[in-house]
Amino acid sequence: MVITDVILTGSDTQNQCFGNSRITINVGGDTFASFAVGVSSDSRDWTMWSSQMVSALRSGIRISPGVVPEIQAQSLYESSCGGGEMDVEYTLSGYYAQP
Repeated sequence: MVITDVILTGSDTQNQCFGNSRITINVGGDTFASFAVGVSSDSRDWTMWSSQMVSALRSGIRISPGVVPEIQAQSLYESSCGGGEMDVEYTLSGYYAQP
């Protein structure tokens, strides 16, 4: 399997939430990719974080047969978020390849 595209979105039910999270794709205990997304409630619309990230991976992330990739989200910072931390939604796409 080859992962070729990653879409990540940070969101929360509270409009005052701001924070950021790191998302990693791990395979067999090794980190193959790491991304960060965040949300901001700054009234000036200043933010250092993108609430959505779309990544097209030219070479892709190759996953060996029978191995299941693990997706982890780690909250790095949050304030005023519902449930204690912002949510991260993700979509991965790719294709199956034969050796």
